[in-house]
Amino acid sequence: MKVVTKSENKQPVVHREKTKYRVECLVAHHTESIKLILWEDAIEKIHSSKSYHFQNLTIRIFDDNKYLNTNVLTVIDEIDDIHDINLSSPSMEDNLVTAKCVGIDIKKAPHVLFVTAP
Repeated sequence: MKVVTKSENKQPVVHREKTKYRVECLVAHHTESIKLILWEDAIEKIHSSKSYHFQNLTIRIFDDNKYLNTNVLTVIDEIDDIHDINLSSPSMEDNLVTAKCVGIDIKKAPHVLFVTAP
């Protein structure tokens, strides 16, 4: 899976009087994309725009939306970059911005170098 987006903000979650941290990201491959919640140690192992092989993720459902979760058994291995991700899936369309470039303003200033003889 390729990590398309990764939130920079760690969200604290208190459970049984312990604070754990989570980060949301969007992962994709050639057929589909899905939200992935990274917990604790997995947060620092994952970087946006890189591709990974995940083992032992859990599937969760909230408000009829499926997403993936890392857990203590999750194994993450970085792999060669995946180029053929599906950009037309509904979850990807929510995260893509399409725009036209209407102009570029380039300012150039002349530089003169003076050399004096001793």
